[in-house]
Amino acid sequence: MQVLLLMGAPPFIAATMYMTLTRVVSAVRGEQSLKWVTGIYVLIDVIAWLSQIVGSGLQATNDNHIIEIGTKIVLGGLIFQLVALAAFLVIAFKMKWKLRSENAGHVRRAVAWYFRGLYVATIALWVRSLVRAIEFAQPVDGPIISNEWFIYVFDALPMLMILVLLLLPHAGWLVSNEASKERLPVAKEDRHGLEIGLIGTGDRVD
Repeated sequence: MQVLLLMGAPPFIAATMYMTLTRVVSAVRGEQSLKWVTGIYVLIDVIAWLSQIVGSGLQATNDNHIIEIGTKIVLGGLIFQLVALAAFLVIAFKMKWKLRSENAGHVRRAVAWYFRGLYVATIALWVRSLVRAIEFAQPVDGPIISNEWFIYVFDALPMLMILVLLLLPHAGWLVSNEASKERLPVAKEDRHGLEIGLIGTGDRVD
């Protein structure tokens, strides 16, 4: 059960990273042309999650042959996730470069900090997956599985760091802030012939 929970949670964090990147970039650019990235990476994440869950579940049996099969399935899922994360980091760099080129070499400070946090979070998750892959590639009495501090340093600590990096700044705040800039004030006359400004859907009068 411990292995099942430890292996099953990180793919959900990875899915959050995949989805927030396309949402933030789409909000900054004011278009929705990046849905294919979300779709592909969510599918990749589902495959990685299922392989790690199924493999971890098979390891709960008492049959050594089935345990070996489960180990290979988990290892395959981790290697698959390592390749996906490396490709995702390249995509994130390219999206940041494209935003800079479209805005005369500049991006807003909050957006720049979001990308920096995303880079570090992706690398941290990649390192965590790499250590886990090495763990499952080693024998049962290997150095990683035999020393508990590996779990805290290369699993718990990176996941905590990733959660903090995804909160500062929060992608939801960036998306809503960029979306608010897209709302144009609409002039409207009241019954006395005076113009009032309606902004967005809040009907706020300035």
